Amino acid sequence: MRQFLLISIVLICFSTLNVNAQEKSKIDIGFESGIHLDIVELLRPSYTTNRPSVVPDEFELQKVLVGWNNRLRINYALSDKWRLLGRIGFTTFKREYQKSNVDVLGGFGDKKYIEKYMPIDIIIIRNFNLKKGDLSFGFGPIVRMFSDSAVSYMPSEGPNGKLYVTQLQTNSRTFGDIGFSFNTSYSQQIKEALHIGLNLNAYTLYGGYGLEGIILSPFVNINF
Repeated sequence: MRQFLLISIVLICFSTLNVNAQEKSKIDIGFESGIHLDIVELLRPSYTTNRPSVVPDEFELQKVLVGWNNRLRINYALSDKWRLLGRIGFTTFKREYQKSNVDVLGGFGDKKYIEKYMPIDIIIIRNFNLKKGDLSFGFGPIVRMFSDSAVSYMPSEGPNGKLYVTQLQTNSRTFGDIGFSFNTSYSQQIKEALHIGLNLNAYTLYGGYGLEGIILSPFVNINF
């Protein structure tokens, strides 16, 4: 939230330099910052059935991850009603070991490790002019870059039926996913070159189980 307020102040200062523009620019640049929910585990099949023998009965994955997303955004006006929106964002999640696939035995307790997302999307936007603001809807492709680093192990079942930790190691992963991004937003003009609003974004990724993530964030845009 501090980053959002700081960048908003900077953009407001820049907007004062543009109040005498004779022609409206087709390009505006902005920033948004808000809550990012990863909900893929809500839709993924759980261990209720077909539970592997090495997974304890009481183990359940964390269903929802909550992080904070910051995104840069660039709008290009194709016409009065259509726009092209491009964004790049960064989110950090803290996941509990004992509620993740890397610690099904709960050996690390409530310790946490970091997951990082970098969502990049390009959206075609349909804009509707209302009396007090603008309402828009759109969709387009998204690329999500994922990275994490965590200590993991291989649970093995001994001859007495007890589970043991084996092959303790540190794993780092980096990969990308592609999918579709769906977006709706509402904004109001507060100065000639400055708009503020609220954005709701949902996305799904190829090979997933449906809706993967939701981002709710206020934003600020400035015309150049």
